[in-house]
Amino acid sequence: MGRILERARGAAVSMEAFHTALSGEDAGLVSGLTWVSPEALGALVGASAEDMEVSLVAVARAINLDFLFIPADQPWSIGAVGLLHEADVAVVWTVSGVFGRMASKVGWPEALRMTAGNPAALTGALAEALHGTLAEMREGFSAGVDAVLVADDLAGATGPLVAPDFALDAL
Repeated sequence: MGRILERARGAAVSMEAFHTALSGEDAGLVSGLTWVSPEALGALVGASAEDMEVSLVAVARAINLDFLFIPADQPWSIGAVGLLHEADVAVVWTVSGVFGRMASKVGWPEALRMTAGNPAALTGALAEALHGTLAEMREGFSAGVDAVLVADDLAGATGPLVAPDFALDAL
């Protein structure tokens, strides 16, 4: 559709548009992809999982993206940052939040049970998880990412998974 009507009133297709929008200024239409599996993106351009960084760049170019979410926990993520920047695509570095990281380690049912019954028992596990989250954030900053998004699963489509008091007090 003509590069989406030349990006609605001539807005730039670039990291600059992303940065402008992130600063709160009018950047026109800014487009990107958030939670799409890299394998699905690679399938769009016929790339293999071994060349995930290349396939992400190909997708970003093919559909004129300004930004792309990159999961910090993937082995190819650091390599993708530079390649996406060369393609003028901003990188939003996504890291697992403290609660989700801890719950993955101790098991989701147990973690949810403990938030209701004995939240103090989670203090050590949450502190340990914080170190992992901070390490992934530092790695992204060192690679030159444009933004960091900390994703944590505290609620679902039908409501909270943890008590609001736990979320406010412990997290």
